[in-house]
Amino acid sequence: MKEPRYYQRVAINRSVEAILEGDKRLLLTLATGTGKTFVAMQIVWKLWRSGWRAGRNPWILYLADRNILIDQPIEREFVPAFGDGPIWKLKGEAKAGREINFALYQALADVGPDPNGIFRGFAPDFFDLIIVDECHRGSARAESAWRSILEYFAPASQVGMTATPKRDETVDSYEYFGDPIFEYIVEDLVVDENEPAFDHGDDDTLDPDDLESEPRTKFYVDDIQVWVTAEAVYHLDPETERLHLVEYRDFVAETVRTLFPESGDLRSRWASRVGRQQVLDELASKGIDPTELAERTNLPDADPLDVLVHLAWNHPLATRTDRARRVRKEHADFFGAYRPEAREVLAALLDKYSEYGITQLDDLGVLEVPPISGLGSPTEIASRFGSPQELHDAVSKLGVLLYVA
Repeated sequence: MKEPRYYQRVAINRSVEAILEGDKRLLLTLATGTGKTFVAMQIVWKLWRSGWRAGRNPWILYLADRNILIDQPIEREFVPAFGDGPIWKLKGEAKAGREINFALYQALADVGPDPNGIFRGFAPDFFDLIIVDECHRGSARAESAWRSILEYFAPASQVGMTATPKRDETVDSYEYFGDPIFEYIVEDLVVDENEPAFDHGDDDTLDPDDLESEPRTKFYVDDIQVWVTAEAVYHLDPETERLHLVEYRDFVAETVRTLFPESGDLRSRWASRVGRQQVLDELASKGIDPTELAERTNLPDADPLDVLVHLAWNHPLATRTDRARRVRKEHADFFGAYRPEAREVLAALLDKYSEYGITQLDDLGVLEVPPISGLGSPTEIASRFGSPQELHDAVSKLGVLLYVA
């Protein structure tokens, strides 16, 4: 298991100490890209080995609002540390056989006015620890249906994790969880005394002072002197093997144009699930995660494709809602080819895309998540199209239409 970086170690230790002392609500503010899921895994790891719950391992619930925020922590952090045995992804029913449970809020929540959420199948004191990833996206709002999940499990220690500092749209999270027990805010590049020295020798090397006309703000993170310079990244020149400081947007734009010289090539590859995954793999090899990119550029409502082509070629931005609306308007013949009960499923999937992104169409596990699960079991939903294959073909076609021009 890899060793935590210094700021991760502080976040982990403060969280574990607070939980062992009986604190019930904790907030960690860790900037995108600083390893929130690794921190979460380490907190669980230490609690398992602390004797926190005499004679047994603690029961854990890890909540998020998108499949990718569930599947990646499972595969990248928790399974390598704990193995498959204690890990379970909750959906459809309340199963109590595994110690580390992952779930989408939507899969647990009440549907409609009745108290029918599957979270109610657990006793309120069943879980010892609940970790809420990206808690600023609504779980802590008093009017949110998801808030009822947290309140139901009030006896548990609850750790909210966010990359978003306190501002108007996140104030509910700060009111619910309290002030952060640790903040590591790197919305801009944070340069501290542990980073390599800047290379001032080449003409194409950015001096940090060139990136910010205002005086740089100096502050301290756990006794380490740091200062904000700009939103930027280090780029290792493969020829000189020297680190260059590059503005983040410029780095992304140049990388995208290098990998995909024409925007049309990127668009055509992104349209299919297989091609999209290839694009994501190529970007990941260069250190770019489009999901994080949308948040770091303050464009959370835009499709990752639109963020990429906007940064690389300055194309106009479109939100996911814009794309869904255009599909409904311009491709009525596609929907007209299906029976009304099948069109109901396609409309619900489009709504899921508008809210959460294309991963909702890539993973048909979404059929088991409210509100779509209210239309029937996956088998029953497939029968609306004639067969599972016809359902799969319809969803694939819908995904393609979302990215037509």
